[in-house]
Amino acid sequence: MSDNEDEKHPNIDLANLFCWWHQAQVEHMEQFQKEKEELDRGCHDCRHRVAKCQWNLKELEVAECDQVELE
Repeated sequence: MSDNEDEKHPNIDLANLFCWWHQAQVEHMEQFQKEKEELDRGCHDCRHRVAKCQWNLKELEVAECDQVELE
């Protein structure tokens, strides 16, 4: 190998290689963003369900306390 940077393999088109690499990076980031949004949406739904269950549990505890007091 030579230290001369102007020498390169004749079959390598650096401009296209860079474009392909950049496009792959963009596609990877778009896929990553899509997966992140899906996970965030799922996490939000789960937190909403947990809050609803906690609310229902609290209502049941209050109702149970009221029922015990009536007896």
